[in-house]
Amino acid sequence: MPYIPSRPVSVALGLAALLGIAACAPQAEETCDLERYRGFLGASLAAVTFPADPNLRLIMAGDIVTMDFVPDRVNIHVDDNERIHDLTCG
Repeated sequence: MPYIPSRPVSVALGLAALLGIAACAPQAEETCDLERYRGFLGASLAAVTFPADPNLRLIMAGDIVTMDFVPDRVNIHVDDNERIHDLTCG
């Protein structure tokens, strides 16, 4: 006969899973200074010269990116027409 955990054990495992997921959620405070890069919005990627900043991540349309959250990193999102369409922290 298969073992069926009691209700308290099931509840405890469910809570542990939820807490684990919540721990992976990005922090609410973003400190990446997006204002510094607002002028890039709508610009062609070829026309922009990026500063030598190690905390920039260029995300092209269709790119696969990691889910790690770095509060001071600026993500520069580029559309299919190679225009910058969004800026986010993380």
